Amino acid sequence: MPKTAVQIDGLMVASVAVIGGIGVLWWNREKIAAGLKQAADKVNPTSDKNLAYEAVNGIGDIFDDGIDNDGFSLGSWVYDVTHPNEEYD
Repeated sequence: MPKTAVQIDGLMVASVAVIGGIGVLWWNREKIAAGLKQAADKVNPTSDKNLAYEAVNGIGDIFDDGIDNDGFSLGSWVYDVTHPNEEYD
């Protein structure tokens, strides 16, 4: 039986690393998709779960009454400031 010499070079190492990376991505594809969906929701400007909306309302809630009870909304505050003569039912 003839002996075969296997020479390990940079291309072989890179190929194994790429194939391994693809395998890891394929194995975790559902977790990656869920993470991307959540990340996309955090930067979506129309979402009420985006980072800017949550940060502004969180800070406003603390300054509003000193208690973190989710009782503040920037949109409601702007409406109250711009409509001072309206009464609540």
